[in-house]
Amino acid sequence: MKKELNLRFIWNIRLKLWAEGDKLRAEGDKLWAEGDKLWAEGDKLRAEGNKLRAEGDKLWAEGDKLRAEGNKLRAEGYKLRAEGDKLRAEGDKLRAEGDKLRAEGDKLWAEGNKLRAEGNKLRAEGDKLWAEGDKLRAEGDKLWAEGDKLRAEGDKLRAEGDKLWAEAIIEMYGNIKLEWKNYNGKYDYECHLETGEVFGFDDKEKDNSDDLIKELEKRGKIKNGKIIA
Repeated sequence: MKKELNLRFIWNIRLKLWAEGDKLRAEGDKLWAEGDKLWAEGDKLRAEGNKLRAEGDKLWAEGDKLRAEGNKLRAEGYKLRAEGDKLRAEGDKLRAEGDKLRAEGDKLWAEGNKLRAEGNKLRAEGDKLWAEGDKLRAEGDKLWAEGDKLRAEGDKLRAEGDKLWAEAIIEMYGNIKLEWKNYNGKYDYECHLETGEVFGFDDKEKDNSDDLIKELEKRGKIKNGKIIA
């Protein structure tokens, strides 16, 4: 009975370390998921920024095209004014037509400038979204690294629990053989000792931790709750 209680206590320590390790792994996975989400949001903002930059470039090109057309019309207006001076009889008519073309050219020039300003605004918004996307990607990388760290700490605790279990069993009972068993729907190991005894474990066993700790401390295997190499 004492051996069974001692084994159960070591097993409970292992389960506790496993639970803490799993909790840290779950927190790490959660941070991973948040990092992936921020990364995706950053990429989405970058894509929106690229789209706005492209629209701004398109408006810029349309503005330049209108400016070119305006310059062309202004040149034609000057030409008509020159011809009007030469043909004084028809000068007033040609000057009026030239002024009209100049007015249309000025209007197109103004529209081109407006489109250029809108294009600059969209380019600025695109650059801002790009920067925000980079910032979110950096935060995602940071959360990813923190998740890796927590997962590593969880794996370390699980390994320490397995080490404590194995060393305590070997110290108390010598070499054992473990077989994977189903305990009421929960799978775990069944221990076969060198003496031929067989132990299985479940959640209903009574704690006898103080006796086992005192025995292992007496044998110089545990000090202040830690295994001595």
